[in-house]
Parts: sequence; structure tokens; C-alpha cells
Amino acid sequence: MRIEFKASLNQGTSAVKIGGQDGDARITLEIPASELAEVLKVPAYFRNKIFRVILETEE
Repeated sequence: MRIEFKASLNQGTSAVKIGGQDGDARITLEIPASELAEVLKVPAYFRNKIFRVILETEE
């Protein structure tokens, strides 16, 4: 299963947060409303699963 959508990093606050007992990290993305249909697939297909994240800049 592949889900693809456009996003950017939040400009106002820290987009990457590191914490917790294990030093886990969390990334916050800003996603336009036009991408909502794809974003809603993420919890439906990937909840409780390990998946690969690949980021590419759009030229």
C-alpha cells in the first residue's frame, strides 16, 4: 500500500520533537485541505503497523 500527499514542516513551532523515556521522535506536518482524502487513509491502513517514511522535495 502506498499513500502519497503534499506537506510542509510547520514554520511557527518545532516540527520535530524528541522526548519520552526511549528518546522517540515526533514530526508534525502541515497538510493542505486538498490532500485530506489521502491523509485520512493513513490511520485506516497503517495503524499498529511499522512503515517506511521517505521525504522528497518538490521542485
